[in-house]
Amino acid sequence: MNEKFKKVGDYIRKNRVIILSVYGIIMALCFVIPVFFVKESGGANWYKVKKLNEAFNDFVEMGEFDYAHIAHSEGWIYFPYIMKWFGLDADRLFMAVQSSLGIVALSIYPLMIYEIYKSYLLSVISPFLFNFTIGDMLYRQGNEEFYAIMWAAVVTFPFLILLLNEKRKTFIFAFTIIIAMFVAVSNCLRFHSGLPVVCIMLLIMIFKMVREKGNRIVIIVSIVCVFALYNSLSAFLPETIGRRWSFMGGNEYNSSPWHSILIGLGCYDNKYGLEYDDNCAMNMVKERWPEIEYQSDQYYYKCKVLFFELLKNDPQFVITTELRKFLGCMREEVDYVIGNKILLLLFLGSVMTLVLRGRRFFVSYWHVLSIGILFCVISTYGGIAAIPKASMYTYSSVGCTSLLVFFLTITVMKIVMKKNIF
Repeated sequence: MNEKFKKVGDYIRKNRVIILSVYGIIMALCFVIPVFFVKESGGANWYKVKKLNEAFNDFVEMGEFDYAHIAHSEGWIYFPYIMKWFGLDADRLFMAVQSSLGIVALSIYPLMIYEIYKSYLLSVISPFLFNFTIGDMLYRQGNEEFYAIMWAAVVTFPFLILLLNEKRKTFIFAFTIIIAMFVAVSNCLRFHSGLPVVCIMLLIMIFKMVREKGNRIVIIVSIVCVFALYNSLSAFLPETIGRRWSFMGGNEYNSSPWHSILIGLGCYDNKYGLEYDDNCAMNMVKERWPEIEYQSDQYYYKCKVLFFELLKNDPQFVITTELRKFLGCMREEVDYVIGNKILLLLFLGSVMTLVLRGRRFFVSYWHVLSIGILFCVISTYGGIAAIPKASMYTYSSVGCTSLLVFFLTITVMKIVMKKNIF
């Protein structure tokens, strides 16, 4: 009997990549597919649904797809193809894309959890814990694009942990390329959704360059590849397709953030009469430069000029406003955990376990939770630049708190299992 168990164990160890990957895919399909068929709406903004359906009709009739006034990424150029091939309207398209990305994220976790924690039990448990903690914000709540930052964080988190601990040159490069491709996909939904991932990866690379002098060349090459791939799917390829087949319409999307940053200063009552309203920035530019067309390259440049004029003339106002928005983002994250009974229970239970019994064992996994905290902080950049509203710019940063709770819980479970605390 012992010999049979040993053979089974050896077989699982040799084929763990295939076994855990198949298990992850099956569990992902079981959890996510029902959501797609049960939900009647993707939860997308009605304006974008209407405009995307209109743009799709133009695409079918004239071969022209103008995404400039409905999207926040040129990656939306792929949407008409998906709508045509699968017979989806815009609302169901958003839900299908979100569900598909949710399946991708959840399916890799059993294998990744094993590679990080070396525990088959945690690998088996991980899809269930993932669904209860991360699933709500990632694929159960409909959102046409604001979840993209969270998705990038969720799908790259395990690879960032492995990258931090990896010393083999081939694997360092491989993990970097995988992370970069996930970032490129996330940017297709909304420009710079992968920015927090890239920031954290650069911190890891700098840390590795200091610690691992023999890997400096491969690290530098990897960083160059990351920047080369960053906008490959969300800008370079769409622009190439658009020029080749001439269906980009009359406008190209400008990804400049300065319009949002300028009106973001009107998030709270202020003496300058600034409001968080597109018309506010438009009127400010028009008063100073009436000849400049709205949403042109010059328009965004003038928004930048106006912002820095305010910063120069009244730095206290600008800094105080941005700090208030950062604290507002943090409050949104805390409120989400407090309002979600499952997350709150897991968080308090994990923290109490670490404080009471597991502090000295926690050293082995400091990097895991450090990366989680960095995601929660850096992902607030949208709320800091624009407005700290959970249904929009802080949707993903709020969602990243569930990612942190997930890994905190898994880490505590590993500590308990390893040291038999209870």
